[in-house]
Amino acid sequence: MVDAYVRAGKLGSALEVFYAMGDDKKNLISWNSIIGGYARSVDGIGIARELFDQMPARDNVSWNLMIDGYVKCGMMAEALKLFEEMPERDVIAWASVIKGYVEVGNIELGQHLFDEMGEGRDHWNIMITRLRKEWIIPMAPLGDYSSTISNFGRIHDGICIHKYIE
Repeated sequence: MVDAYVRAGKLGSALEVFYAMGDDKKNLISWNSIIGGYARSVDGIGIARELFDQMPARDNVSWNLMIDGYVKCGMMAEALKLFEEMPERDVIAWASVIKGYVEVGNIELGQHLFDEMGEGRDHWNIMITRLRKEWIIPMAPLGDYSSTISNFGRIHDGICIHKYIE
């Protein structure tokens, strides 16, 4: 019921139903659903954080909902703080924070975080796919540029190449 109200955009009703549930009936799905609903807007991010702080247990979905919510609201300091507190960072969390810093123009920190993420084919593929879906990047002719890009590991250009290959 909570999720149905959240999907319908009736967050007040969702919260009423959520609070009416006994603590023994609340599970990660209901917690994440209500947090996800509130985390999508600047007006609701504070409520989302209060709920997040009240959670008896969190999973990576919980952490990612809050981090992504902060990023979407342009609250990068809060996103980074929560990211640093996250017990087990996954590629979704990395992608959210990197995307956020690049979007606010802090390319250097975005690049630093990308480099810190480490290498791994799955990480790179998920990261590039997620960033490509959310960004509109003009495609330029590649020519000999692709070998230079691979040597420097540039995020933007790597995404362009990934898009071109698909």
